[in-house]
Amino acid sequence: MGLPHDEHLHLVQLGTLTHNIIVCADAELRIEWVNPAFIAQIGYTLKEVLGRYPWDVLGLVDADPEALGTIRPLLLAGKSYHGRLNARRKDGSPLTLFLEIHPVFEADGRLRGFVSSESDITDAEAREAKLTSSERRFRTLVEGAPVALWELRADDSTFTYVSPSTAMFGYPLDAWRTPGFIAKVLHPDDRDHVLATCRANVERRVVHDLTYRVVCADGRVVWVQDHVSAPEATAEGTLIRCVVLDITARVETEQALRASEARLRVREARLSAILEAEPECVKIVDGQGRLVQMNEAGLSMVEAVNFAEVSGLEVNQLVTPETRDVFEASLQDARKGLATRAEFEIIGLHGGRRWMEQYAVGLADDAGGPTTNVLAVTRDVTTRRRLDEEREAARMAADRANRAKSEFIANMSHEIRTPLTAILGYADVLLEALDAEHFDRQLAGKALTTIRSAGGHLHTLIGDILDLSKIEVNRMDVEKVRMSPRTVFDEVAQMARARARGPTVEVVVRCDDSVPGSIETDPTRLRQILINLVGNAMKFTEKGAVTVSASVKNQGADDASTDGSVLEVDVTDTGIGISPEQAADIFSAFGQSDSSTTRRYGGSGLGLTICRRLARLMGGDVMLLRSEPGKGSCFRLSLPVTLVDASPVQSISPCDASPGADEKTLRGHLLLAEDGEDNRELIVFHLTRAGATVDTVIDGAQALQRIEAMEASGRSYDLLVTDVQMPALDGCELTAELRRRGNAIPVIALTALATPADRIRCLEAGCDGYASKPIQRRQLIDLCHNLMASGGSPR
Repeated sequence: MGLPHDEHLHLVQLGTLTHNIIVCADAELRIEWVNPAFIAQIGYTLKEVLGRYPWDVLGLVDADPEALGTIRPLLLAGKSYHGRLNARRKDGSPLTLFLEIHPVFEADGRLRGFVSSESDITDAEAREAKLTSSERRFRTLVEGAPVALWELRADDSTFTYVSPSTAMFGYPLDAWRTPGFIAKVLHPDDRDHVLATCRANVERRVVHDLTYRVVCADGRVVWVQDHVSAPEATAEGTLIRCVVLDITARVETEQALRASEARLRVREARLSAILEAEPECVKIVDGQGRLVQMNEAGLSMVEAVNFAEVSGLEVNQLVTPETRDVFEASLQDARKGLATRAEFEIIGLHGGRRWMEQYAVGLADDAGGPTTNVLAVTRDVTTRRRLDEEREAARMAADRANRAKSEFIANMSHEIRTPLTAILGYADVLLEALDAEHFDRQLAGKALTTIRSAGGHLHTLIGDILDLSKIEVNRMDVEKVRMSPRTVFDEVAQMARARARGPTVEVVVRCDDSVPGSIETDPTRLRQILINLVGNAMKFTEKGAVTVSASVKNQGADDASTDGSVLEVDVTDTGIGISPEQAADIFSAFGQSDSSTTRRYGGSGLGLTICRRLARLMGGDVMLLRSEPGKGSCFRLSLPVTLVDASPVQSISPCDASPGADEKTLRGHLLLAEDGEDNRELIVFHLTRAGATVDTVIDGAQALQRIEAMEASGRSYDLLVTDVQMPALDGCELTAELRRRGNAIPVIALTALATPADRIRCLEAGCDGYASKPIQRRQLIDLCHNLMASGGSPR
């Protein structure tokens, strides 16, 4: 009986998924199509076998001429064939196939062609051959074939004889004659059935075969086939004789084949269920590109309620014009027999857009003609595409950041090496001037001025880098104390005027009446932000003015930490201005508005970044309010503050000194603890020049010994100046130990960290004063004078 055409189509479609070999041939037995399993197992491609006869491809003329003589006449007569045959793969290796060949008829009964399903049973044949060999050995038992011969009494199943080959089960031959031994060798699950069947057949006096399991002495379980003779009455009783053959290999082969067939049936059922409930779009498109079939998942993706809405629709109408060519090319390749993959974007019936990934394969059309229909499985990859785009954007941003960092490093190299060149160069000039016959004071003054200016530039640059680093790792401390905003504005203005290029640039401070005498905020950070903003404005302004305008507005309190007051400070200049394109990057951590600007005006490019991050740490912000190339810029600092109804207070820093004040002199005996030789010599120079007598030690442990020795002689030091970071015993530990011993000597702490947390640590340890490095000579002398005069300040 032949296959109807619809079943033929279903089998061909299933052929792309099954591991069995599927071959389709026309009425003249020429190959039209083979499935992927054929290509994988036989080795030929579809192109290599199209139009050829199967027996030529499979080498049947040489491998199995007898089968070829049987199969070909049947098929040419339009009949089916079932059987095995020996064949060869493309590489010449042999294989054994079990095949089913069915004719396929047109609707009018004409022979359309043939479809065959072939299973590779090479391994099974080998096992069957092994079983056949065992059977031959059985027939030649006399020659020692491994077949057990048993004789039993039918009434009590006691063995009366066992052949020597029974030893293959591992038991001693004498043990078999023990009454009831059969219950030991029969597998428990088979025992009752075997004994009952055997008794029934003995009563009917018939020959019969039994298949059951035997438990060997070592615990192995083997399958046996037992040929039981008809019972024979003898003087010993009614006897039955058995020929027992070990068929374990055959049973295992049959079980494997049944399991394989069961797995195949499960796979087919599972595939059917998956296609019915497939969460991805499955569709069939005909040769004209019209939609023939689509599952529920696909209908949902194209925003259709049911298939009637899209039946017969040209699928490319659902594809965006930009990706339509990719979609059409995928369909064309599938119709050529290629498995294709493509990504394209669709527009649903209601306008929704999705990116889709499609896998497509060609199918035979309903008339059985050439491959024109396409089966496609499509899934939504919109999220993946979006993530890919985001990753690409992130990569490009990282590239831009790396370029900016490279430019920053190059700029830093320039900014550091330029003042270092001046410092080292003029240091050489001074050394040469000292050796000259006539000392050139003018040249020496210029050299020293240049060295001091370049050192100040390096100090500012290093401070910017360290501040940014502390902000990046959340190590920047912010405090909130009472301070005078007007004092800070005036200090910043005075510093800016001192650094101005000349009289062509004026620095103006304007405070609105809303600015009170005192507010609560961080004075150090406020001063730092304003110095950066004003300094930045001065740098890019060659003539005109830099104006600092301050006011306070109330925007309503969001929480209990503020009263809703906001200090707004606008820094306006008449400088070169910033273009809209440049404005986008001015707050970036490693860039300026233009690298050419960096070369012309200098700077690290970190000032505005630090300003904004400091302001945000304090709950505020810094923004570019307005700017125009050639006409200047205006930056605004907005900072939440708390108004204080009290008179203005001075900065809490003990190192502040009034500009222009006369330098004080020192009268007393000081102890300096400093492990850095250069710093130690410089500080001693300043203190002794101011009139003090100075002893030095290199760590806290030596300082304690020197103070104890001084007290033992009946004297005491008037002041201790100690570095915070020293080996053996640091400055804070030294001070804490002195206070624990009841020693009230005034102590000034020197530190390079210069953070509020560091200052608090020093004061909590018992220090009376605090100065940050690099040391300012006048500030240090004034602080020493004040503490020595007062005998220490309250902590």
